Formats: sequence, C-alpha cells, structure tokens
Amino acid sequence: MRAGGVDILAAPMQDTLMTAEQDHEYSMQRVSERTLELAMLAGRAPHQIRQADYERAKREIASQKPTGSL
Repeated sequence: MRAGGVDILAAPMQDTLMTAEQDHEYSMQRVSERTLELAMLAGRAPHQIRQADYERAKREIASQKPTGSL
C-alpha cells in the first residue's frame, strides 16, 4: 500500500529495524564499559581485560534486558 510515494506498510518496519540496530549498538557499548569496570575492579588496568570479564559483562547486560535482546 502506497501513500504519497511512500510504502506505508514498510515504514513501520524500517523504524523498528533502526531501533533494533541502535539498541544493539547501545547494548554493545554498555558491555564494553562493564567489561572495563570488571577488569579495574579486579585490580587490572583497562588494557588487561580478560575474556571472562567480557563474558560476565555480556551476561549481566543481557539479564537486564527483555528477552530476545543481545
């Protein structure tokens, strides 16, 4: 269905996809920040992050989000 040259059925989907992309980017930023926090809490410098820090940060952030994210 078109209105004024715009597919009005596709427009909401495009908005949803953009929101999902932005949400993913924001989540990954939060994971990165939490990963650095965990490394520093463990007494390591920011460049000394470990895979375990990253995995824990991912779990923590994912548990704060509604199902289906991350």
